[in-house]
Amino acid sequence: MGHEFVHAYQYASLAGVSESFLMRNPYIVDEIMEHHAYTYESYVLGNANAASRMLSPSNVLFYTNQYPVFFDQLDYMNFPGLFGGQFKYPF
Repeated sequence: MGHEFVHAYQYASLAGVSESFLMRNPYIVDEIMEHHAYTYESYVLGNANAASRMLSPSNVLFYTNQYPVFFDQLDYMNFPGLFGGQFKYPF
């Protein structure tokens, strides 16, 4: 569930981001959001399978160089509400 909470915070953080940027770059938005959500899932929740869904180091370098503010804005480390609980699937 933590992965999905990351997305909720990410969507909230997109308030004020240009709609034209988001619509022109849906693949970029999706790639960056998923990378940070899977990074959270892998490192904080200990899900080793999530690591295979994260961006490759070369893609991380590309996105951090091309979209540094945007890449940082969507990082799970910016959402302190994620660190106070235990997120587990109910089954």
